[in-house]
Amino acid sequence: MLRKLVIASGNKGKIKEIKSFLSEFYEIVSQEEMESEVGSKAPDVEENGKDYIENALLKARACSSWCGLPVLSDDSGLEVEALNGEPGLYSARYAGEDVTFQDNINKLLVELADNENRKAKFIAVLVLLDTNGEHQAFRGELEGNILKESRGAGGFGYDPVFETNTGKTLAEIKGSGEEFKTHRVLALEKMRSESL
Repeated sequence: MLRKLVIASGNKGKIKEIKSFLSEFYEIVSQEEMESEVGSKAPDVEENGKDYIENALLKARACSSWCGLPVLSDDSGLEVEALNGEPGLYSARYAGEDVTFQDNINKLLVELADNENRKAKFIAVLVLLDTNGEHQAFRGELEGNILKESRGAGGFGYDPVFETNTGKTLAEIKGSGEEFKTHRVLALEKMRSESL
């Protein structure tokens, strides 16, 4: 019987990606699925760390002390060269609190305007926290460019405006079901080869 691993996220896209990669090693369970077992709501964590690892650790520790199981959490962001690495840690709330993915995309395109430098990279940092408080961190990076308008219907977040080195956006790739290594998959590969 596989050990349970709780994913400290409510993002269905992330959970699906992680499940498809780690389900042979763990029984992957979302925080939402654990709520009925624990008998209380999963903790809502303020992501106020100074970097991706710190944010992922904040989420992992809060989730682990809530459910008493090993936890995998991640923090990820989009860093745009011409914007000095913004939105970075604030990628999910770039346009403010409780905004849609489209609101964030709109703000990004306004900030970039007609800037010729469209270079960007997606960064994902995964933190695997065991029940005795030990953790390991794994980082994946994916380079690309920001388009001036959205393309594709798959994925989530900034995927429709992030063009990869294939000439397609992440939204086009995910919408087609093609195999492609996202920043999170690259971090998951590192985790799989280094710790499993």
